[in-house]
Amino acid sequence: MKKYDVIIVGAGPAGIFCALRLSELQPQAKILLLDAGNPIEKRVCPVEIAGKCVKCKVCAITHGFAGAGAFSDCKLSLFNPEDTTFVGGELEKFLSTEELKKLINEVVSIYVKYGAPNEKVGGKGHPLAKNLIERSKKAGLELVTVPFMHTGTSKARNIFYTLEQKLIEKGIFFEFYSNVTNVLTQENKVTSVEYVKHGRYYKALAPKIVLAT
Repeated sequence: MKKYDVIIVGAGPAGIFCALRLSELQPQAKILLLDAGNPIEKRVCPVEIAGKCVKCKVCAITHGFAGAGAFSDCKLSLFNPEDTTFVGGELEKFLSTEELKKLINEVVSIYVKYGAPNEKVGGKGHPLAKNLIERSKKAGLELVTVPFMHTGTSKARNIFYTLEQKLIEKGIFFEFYSNVTNVLTQENKVTSVEYVKHGRYYKALAPKIVLAT
C-alpha cells in the first residue's frame, strides 16, 4: 500500500490542471493521478481501424488522459461579460465575476503555452450573431452568445501529450487503467482510495483526495 500527499481521481482537464498547479505550489509533494483509461499516446479508437465499435472494456474516446470533450474536440468557452456571464454553470455562486474572469483567462493562457492557437471566434461580434439574436427575440428566445477557442482533435492530442510529459517531468505518479471503486474516510476525513487495475484490487493512502471526474 503506497502513501501520497495528494491523490487526484480523473485525468481530464480538471485533474491535469490540479496536478500541474499543485506541482508548482508544492514541488516536493508526492502526487498520484488515477484514471480508468489510457495515457494520451495510447488513446486510439479501434473504429479508426476496424470501421466499427468493438466494445472495448475501457472506451478510448471517453476515458484516458485529457478526458472526453477536451480530447475529442477541445472547444474552450471564454469569458466575455458583453456576451454572457452564465457560461460555466454555477461558478459565480462561489467566485466573484472578476475572480472567474481571471481564472478562465489563466486557464486559456496555459492552453496557449502548451500549443493551443490563440484565436477567438464567435460571440456577439461574429457576422452571423446579430441576425440570429434578432430572430431569437422575435421567437421569444434569448440567444446566449459565447466567444470560444477551437483547438480541434489533432492539436488537442499534441497539447495534452506535452502536458502529460510535463507532469511526468515534475514527478507526478500515474496509475492508468485504474477504476476507483471507493473513497475511504475516518472521523470525517479522507484516508485513502480503493481501485481496480487489470482485475486486481489496490489501495492508496493520502490525507487529501481530489475527485476530478
